[in-house]
Amino acid sequence: MFLRLIKDGYGHTFYGIKTASEYTVELFQKAKSDELKFDAVFTNHLSFTSKIHGDVKVWLETTVAKLEEEKPAWWDIEIVPDDFLPTVLVEEKGGKARPRRNSLTGKERMPDMNKAAVAPLD
Repeated sequence: MFLRLIKDGYGHTFYGIKTASEYTVELFQKAKSDELKFDAVFTNHLSFTSKIHGDVKVWLETTVAKLEEEKPAWWDIEIVPDDFLPTVLVEEKGGKARPRRNSLTGKERMPDMNKAAVAPLD
């Protein structure tokens, strides 16, 4: 029933044989702007782009100085792992102690989850 509601020509957008990794790599490779490249790599799981990490490092080496100077709204160096950044920049930002955004675990996001949902029976 649902498939009949799809407009002609859009059916291909609902299925495919491309993996998430292949799609994410393609997003980076076909991106026409630095913002789209950044989004493809650093807003998805890094394992999706493991095949092109070398390309990502080269791209960042050539653009990170400009990004740090211009500071576009989408640029967030805190989510870029040290391995992707030039060593000089990592050292300038404080080395391994530089500020980074950490992913929160479920326990940190929902601290009340560890408490009993039901009062104990006496």
